[in-house]
Amino acid sequence: MYFVFIALEKVTGMDKFFAKNYLTSIPGRIYTIFFVMMGWVFFRAESVGDAFYYIGSMFGNGGISSDNAVFWIKETRIFFLLAILFSSPIGRWFKIKFQNNKIAQVTYLIGMVLLFVITLSFVITDSYNPFIYFNF
Repeated sequence: MYFVFIALEKVTGMDKFFAKNYLTSIPGRIYTIFFVMMGWVFFRAESVGDAFYYIGSMFGNGGISSDNAVFWIKETRIFFLLAILFSSPIGRWFKIKFQNNKIAQVTYLIGMVLLFVITLSFVITDSYNPFIYFNF
C-alpha cells in the first residue's frame, strides 16, 4: 500500500509539491499520517472485515461509543496538546534560540527523560498487549 502511494506521488510530482515549503507540507503530513494509520489498522486486524469495522469505529460508525471516546480524549488531552505543540516549528525555534544555554539543555534533557518515564508508565499500566509480531 505504501509503495503504491509513494509511486503515485513520484509519478504525479506531488512529492515535490509537498516538500516545497512548510505550508505546502502540511497537507502532505496529514495525508501521510492518515494512510499510515489506515495501514496500521489493516496490519493489526485479525481479518479484513475486522479492519473495516475498526476504521468505521474510528470515524464514529458503530463499535466504540462516543462516551468511551470522550473519556479517552479527556484522559489524554495534555498529551494531545503537547504532541501538537512539539510537532510544530516551535521545537526548532527553541533549539536555535537556546542552543548555547546550558540551563535550557539540561531542562530539555530532564524533559525527555520525564516524557520517557511517563510514556513507559502508560505502556506498563495498560492491559496485557502481546508483541504484535508474535501474531505472525
